[in-house]
Amino acid sequence: MEAAAEEAPAEEAPAEETASEDSGEPFHFYLGVDKAEVTLALSDDALETAFGSDELDSSLFRIRAGMRLLEAVGLELQYGIADDKDDEAKKFEVGEYYGIFVVPTGSLFELVEISVPIGYSSMKAEKGGASETFDGVSYGVNLEVPITLNSEWFPDIRVGGGGLVYRADRDSRVYGYHFGVRLDFKI
Repeated sequence: MEAAAEEAPAEEAPAEETASEDSGEPFHFYLGVDKAEVTLALSDDALETAFGSDELDSSLFRIRAGMRLLEAVGLELQYGIADDKDDEAKKFEVGEYYGIFVVPTGSLFELVEISVPIGYSSMKAEKGGASETFDGVSYGVNLEVPITLNSEWFPDIRVGGGGLVYRADRDSRVYGYHFGVRLDFKI
């Protein structure tokens, strides 16, 4: 029994070393800007009448800010700014857009980062006198490729794009694709 008691302290030492190594991990966060092309598809007669069509398009600039909660899971906030006003028959204007997402992330051969944002978003669509807010569960996929500069003073740069379903239900669907750039920082 004395031999078993002597082995126990030896097993605890590696756990203490691992804890001290984890405390030195840098804080990861990122900022990004995307150009998003958005489609609003309507199935509700009252919404179709108000907006003048059953399918309209728009574009916006999205600002993204996120941080890594775990090595492969992040939290991301998004805010949208309308690209420009357009009075075409098949266009609508984004009055405001915001979202919050949990973002599981992985990489393919250390070459392409693949992420799946899942969360909540709200988009206000306006056209003429019509205005409606479309909000709810959102989900999508992003592919981003790192551009290596080999500089410890400059953030990592990633270019990429993807698609996002901003909202989908029986009466309306808001979805689109985006492309842009992201800067990754470690503190």
